[in-house]
Amino acid sequence: MTSAISAASAESLRRTLVDRLAAGGQLDGQWREAFLRVPYEHFVPDLRAAAETGAGPAGATATLLGALGPVGRGTRVLEIGTGNGFGTALLCHRAGEGSVTSLAPGHGLAARARAALARAGYAPTLIAGEAASGHPGGAPYDALVATACVPRIPAAWPAQVRAGGTVVAALGCALTALTVAADGSASGPLLPATAACGGSPPALVRAGAEGGVGYDVGMVLSLRGRSRVAVLPDLCGAVPRLLRHLVQPDVTQVTLREAATGPAALHVLTHRATGSWARIVPRTGGFAHVDHAGPRDLFAEFAPVLSHWARAGGPGQEAYGLTVAPDGRHELWSATDPAFRHPLAAV
Repeated sequence: MTSAISAASAESLRRTLVDRLAAGGQLDGQWREAFLRVPYEHFVPDLRAAAETGAGPAGATATLLGALGPVGRGTRVLEIGTGNGFGTALLCHRAGEGSVTSLAPGHGLAARARAALARAGYAPTLIAGEAASGHPGGAPYDALVATACVPRIPAAWPAQVRAGGTVVAALGCALTALTVAADGSASGPLLPATAACGGSPPALVRAGAEGGVGYDVGMVLSLRGRSRVAVLPDLCGAVPRLLRHLVQPDVTQVTLREAATGPAALHVLTHRATGSWARIVPRTGGFAHVDHAGPRDLFAEFAPVLSHWARAGGPGQEAYGLTVAPDGRHELWSATDPAFRHPLAAV
């Protein structure tokens, strides 16, 4: 926690943080007062460093909470992933501590967060348990927010939110706010903001860089497989990268470049568990040479989604949405093309 700091200094630093978050477009207006009043210094080791950067955990928290929509006194919220407790404290400030339940992945983490929350003056319901199970004992909630990225939204989450309530979660870098329907399904758009989830974007390395290419990639560079030529958007683009990862959260993508700032030389996709791989070499005119092998055709899995994106004119990710059925099935859809519906495989 932040070492001894005067109340005036802490308030000034929190104001600096709020100004930076607002300038970066991360802070929804309804949360401004909470970020100013909740003593962030009880949750971080260095408030000054956090305030001066403005990015990092505080920015990620602001983005997630902003996606919840209106939160007021008495709004019943389930937070999946207590973390250091700061997001929990912000929820308590807005909704009241009696309306907030937070789930930590272990008793040790729950105890540390509970102590920090107590120092800040908050005592929400804080429990330890499996994230995928949620907390049915407190259901139904008005909203659920997950602070860690997930490959797919567990069916238990929307099942614990009332009809008309909201589920906010990040699938890789794709942040989504789903509205729960009376039949138990949940549906909503991908949001323009992206989630700050470490490790979800593909690695970018320079060809030949020592230590930059893992075993799977080095192996794939020399293998022969089934070949084809295809039309494909640039996989280095932010939206193609996000959509590709949404379709295949269990597949690793590495992009190699001829130079640090040069165009992509090739993309390598690998799925270690099945030994499946794909090697994609961009060519001029939007074409790509594809080699692949293994029980999963890694190229064919995502190609229809990226082809649709290209035909639609390359829109932002907010042109797409997600539906989660009561049984947990996921489907990606287009907000402008009713004919496009793409099931997402369970992982």
